[in-house]
Amino acid sequence: MTSITQLIDRWNLDEGKPYKGSLIDMAAHDAGKGIGCMCAQGQVLHLVGGWTPERLQSAAQADADKETAKLLNISRAHAVLLRLVSDKTGGAPAIVLTDPGAVLGDQWSKLLDF
Repeated sequence: MTSITQLIDRWNLDEGKPYKGSLIDMAAHDAGKGIGCMCAQGQVLHLVGGWTPERLQSAAQADADKETAKLLNISRAHAVLLRLVSDKTGGAPAIVLTDPGAVLGDQWSKLLDF
């Protein structure tokens, strides 16, 4: 299993840059494209939670949000924010975990505790 720190380091170095738009691009996975075929949540679920690519492909987004929150020990709102920021063009998912105030402003704690 991969640690959260290792995952964040990968994202910051552009290694394993997360896919955008869904938990996994199965065609890219089947073609051996590596971890970059999974979005940030998909990478967390697969590398930390042990989810199979098939499970990622069939999972409901609400279930992925819930399990990502559990694995990262963050609120579900924080997990959704991770997904939303990661899916944006140029989105940097690491900042959502390391400095959420940079994304949400000085009231970030109140928002993520919701």
